[in-house]
Amino acid sequence: MPGPGLPELRDAIAEEASRRGRPTAREEVLVTMGAKHSLTQCLLTLIDPGDEVIFPNPGYPPDEFWITYAGGRVVYAPLVEPDYHFDLDALAKLITPWTKLLILNTPAAAEWDDGGPLG
Repeated sequence: MPGPGLPELRDAIAEEASRRGRPTAREEVLVTMGAKHSLTQCLLTLIDPGDEVIFPNPGYPPDEFWITYAGGRVVYAPLVEPDYHFDLDALAKLITPWTKLLILNTPAAAEWDDGGPLG
């Protein structure tokens, strides 16, 4: 399989994204082995030494590893219980000139009927 994915699959994904309102070309589509693999590729591609990445706490620990592996610094943004949302005022205070990324992890626990994947 070619690096970015099968051309037919990339065409189908681009067509679906376009149908949903975001005009997309095949060249904009990269097929990966899954969400975590995709996020790892993004982190390793986008983070330079010294960059800050705002990370939800609690979050997914392997993502923290890849941030630091790429030379970035994890900046923790506490999530507010019981529905684990960001406090937007607190989040805004974490943004600095060195902030490169904000990790958003969804679905939130409140979106699950049983309280989330851990509940």
